[in-house]
Amino acid sequence: MPLTADEIERCALGILDRYGLGDLSMRRIAATLDVAPGALYWHVPNKQQLLIRLARRIVGEPAPAAATAWAAGLTAWAHALRSRLLAHRDGAELVSSAVALAGPESGLDPAAAARALLRAAGFPQADATAAAETALHYVLGQTLAWQARDQFRGLGVVEDAPVPDSFDFGLTVIVDGLAARYRPERPGVG
Repeated sequence: MPLTADEIERCALGILDRYGLGDLSMRRIAATLDVAPGALYWHVPNKQQLLIRLARRIVGEPAPAAATAWAAGLTAWAHALRSRLLAHRDGAELVSSAVALAGPESGLDPAAAARALLRAAGFPQADATAAAETALHYVLGQTLAWQARDQFRGLGVVEDAPVPDSFDFGLTVIVDGLAARYRPERPGVG
């Protein structure tokens, strides 16, 4: 059976989940698939493009903007994104790296749904973009720190005591700040 890009991506996600981003290499993927490393490059041009493809899989398709108040919608989007990142070992680190690598042509736009929701609520394009990017980077940063601490806890480097999760607090600060700074003009949406 011929090798496919989908098979390579699924294998890479399995390696990511089992070993982490630091041990995700094209050689390891090739060895796991029992193919020569060069065979991968017929389907994936380089590791950077593979990371972008994996990030698109982790993030998933942008959810359509729900018919809800923008604040509740943005909060729901942030929680859904965080859940998808937490579903994969080093998910936040991988997506953060891919966002830094990706250009507009890559199809990787984790903030698209948040931006669309804010635009539908009446935010100007520039404000919706800035707010969605702020929320995206908050989710990525908080989740990255959470995953790193969880891994260090597993290694016994930090104590195994529960750490208060400040995710909701910080997200509320962002939403409240947006509400104080900008009130969408459409009545009943905010």
